[in-house]
Amino acid sequence: MDNKPVDKIMENVDSKYSLVVIAAKRARQITSRVLEDEQNGIKSDYKNPVTEALRDVCDGRVEWCDAAEEAEEEAAEEAAAAEEVEEAAEPAPAEDAEDAE
Repeated sequence: MDNKPVDKIMENVDSKYSLVVIAAKRARQITSRVLEDEQNGIKSDYKNPVTEALRDVCDGRVEWCDAAEEAEEEAAEEAAAAEEVEEAAEPAPAEDAEDAE
């Protein structure tokens, strides 16, 4: 693998912490796939799962979402839905008795 500078890899993630977490999860996926292939008699050409994972991140082949952002979006959607239900449940204002006469 041509060694990619960290700055190049960081273009696709928002922090070094995110990079480590994403690369570790991807490396686990690669390792489990390689082990599964070996059990089925398929020879794999992967040398180092971490290197492959970093290459995948750098090339944009890994998709992920920020859990905190996703939770905030879900909370906002739930709040909006609850507000709509609340508005729909409110009774319409009753007409004044004087207006009815």
